[in-house]
Amino acid sequence: MEPTLFDQSSTPLAGKGNAKNLNQQHPTRSSTNMHPPFHHNAPKGTSEVAAKMIAARTPNQRERIYRAILASGAHGLTDDEGETQLGIFAPSYSARRCELLNMGLIRDTENRRLTQRGCPAAVWVVGQRVGGEA
Repeated sequence: MEPTLFDQSSTPLAGKGNAKNLNQQHPTRSSTNMHPPFHHNAPKGTSEVAAKMIAARTPNQRERIYRAILASGAHGLTDDEGETQLGIFAPSYSARRCELLNMGLIRDTENRRLTQRGCPAAVWVVGQRVGGEA
């Protein structure tokens, strides 16, 4: 059974080297691991444990972020705006937003708006990239 956007997937946590493999391919909705990634350069027993602890929250966060971007319409949302609006910690927000991008559900408008700190940030909207590539 294919994992759904907002449900917990039965796919096991990413194995060693999975992040490298995901960067080398364009994951589709069915091939995207919906569990939080963990970093292999972190001290043993920290990042993987943290990923397992937040796994139950990720579908809800993904849904909230998708709905916020959808509600923003053509104006879109930057990560900074979405983090503030939803009260989601930046690393969690960007990870869930990347999952939505990899699933082809959102796209970068190629417009930029300044963050609260004055840095340019990508503006995200619902939809696929021009040419249908996600």
